[in-house]
Amino acid sequence: MKILILAAGDPPPRPLLQKLVQGCDHIIAADGGARVARQAKLDVDQFVGDGDSIRPNDRTWLENKNAELSWHPVEKDQTDLELAFDLALENKPKSIHVFGGWGGRSDHTLSNLFLLEKGLSHGVETSLWAGYEKLQLRYPGDMVFEDAWEGQPLSLIPISESVEGVLTQGVRYPLYNEVLYRAAARGVSNEIEKLPASILFTKGVLLVVRAFDRQHLNLIKI
Repeated sequence: MKILILAAGDPPPRPLLQKLVQGCDHIIAADGGARVARQAKLDVDQFVGDGDSIRPNDRTWLENKNAELSWHPVEKDQTDLELAFDLALENKPKSIHVFGGWGGRSDHTLSNLFLLEKGLSHGVETSLWAGYEKLQLRYPGDMVFEDAWEGQPLSLIPISESVEGVLTQGVRYPLYNEVLYRAAARGVSNEIEKLPASILFTKGVLLVVRAFDRQHLNLIKI
C-alpha cells in the first residue's frame, strides 16, 4: 500500500498533488489537510486531527464523506501530522508521501521534517514534498535515483553530526568515500550530471533533497 498524507502548511503545486493521488492507494488528511482535500475535490479515507486548523465548512464536508474520522483534543502530546504517521504505519505501507507540512511556523516545519524518521525507522520509504522539492531521510546504504534526469538539482545534508563513507556516482561534484558534516554545507547545491546516478554511505542519517518541476512530473516514482 502507498499512502498519501495531506498536511497543512504551504501546499505543493496542484499538478504534483494529482500525480501523487494517482500513485497512492490510501489518503489520510491531517487536520488542515482536510481543506486541501476539499479544495481539490478529493475523497479521503481517514482524517485525524484536533480541528484547530479547519473551518466549519471543512468539518461539514468531512462529516458528509465516507471517511474514518479520528478527532483529538487540542492539548495533546503529538502533532496532527505525527498522529497521521501513526495511522499510516498501522496500514503497513510500502511508502508514505507527505503533501504539505512545509512553511508557516518554523517549529512545525522542522518537526515535520524529523517525523520522516518515524517512517524510516519502520522500514517504510517516506518523502515530504516542499513545493516541487522531494525530501527524504536515509539510513546507511545505497540509493539509486531511478526518477532523475541530467541537470536535476541535488543536495545531501547530514542530520546526524556527520555522515561517513559517502560515495556518489553520476553527479557534478562527486564524493569518494568522504565525510559530510552537519556544521558544514559541502553537500548543498550539487546536481545529477549523468545517469545512472546514486549515493552510498556507511554511517549517519542523511537528508536527500531533489528538485522536480512540472516538466519532469512523469519521471516521479511513487
